[in-house]
Amino acid sequence: MNFIVNKIKNYYYYIVIALGLILSILGLVFIKTTPVSDFNYYNQFATDIANGGFWGDTRQAIGYPITLGFVYSERML
Repeated sequence: MNFIVNKIKNYYYYIVIALGLILSILGLVFIKTTPVSDFNYYNQFATDIANGGFWGDTRQAIGYPITLGFVYSERML
């Protein structure tokens, strides 16, 4: 029994990290999420950029949507 307890103590952080990754992946797969509020705005803005649309103006925080638009455009290829 001490052998098992010592093994768990030695690999505690690996076990916790693996369990966290598994739970995160399961959450991404099984929980349906929809963007709301600002996230919806940035998602639509990034989709427009990926489709060759306007990159925005100085009244908007354009760094994030432009970066996300490049990611979307790479995915759409």
